[in-house]
Amino acid sequence: MNRIFLHAPLAACLAVALAACGNSKAETRHEVAEHARESTSDLRDHLKGLRSGAKETLNAARAPTERPDSFPKDIWLPDDFEITQVMDMGSIGYSLRAISNERANDLIAAYTSHLAEAGYYVFPREQVASANQVVFDGKGLNSGTVDIFDADTHREIHIGFASD
Repeated sequence: MNRIFLHAPLAACLAVALAACGNSKAETRHEVAEHARESTSDLRDHLKGLRSGAKETLNAARAPTERPDSFPKDIWLPDDFEITQVMDMGSIGYSLRAISNERANDLIAAYTSHLAEAGYYVFPREQVASANQVVFDGKGLNSGTVDIFDADTHREIHIGFASD
């Protein structure tokens, strides 16, 4: 008999919780569906644009050494670059991956000087987390990074940035 009284408060709480969930489930579904219909976020609009072909698609067919039209002209690329991936996410950001045979230290030095010469603010080396990274902003970009990774026979370059 004592066991029944010990579990009675737990059973009462469970019954109240289940009743509350049951009463609001249909209402919650309706609210979520309504919010989804009304949503006009940048990502949702961008995805609609991609489906309709209005925007450049990911990894669009192009020569691997051709600079993408949507990539800023004043961000330097090495002479021997070969693009492996392009992701233009509109107002969310941009990502370009490429490979080069240049040495990592030479690439870091080149990006540091070319970005500064182009008018970007290049963060001092002591403020950067990795020795193989250049962090920059300015000229309409909120934040940007150039990361250099060593591969077996080449260097992989990842340039990513977000617009203001």
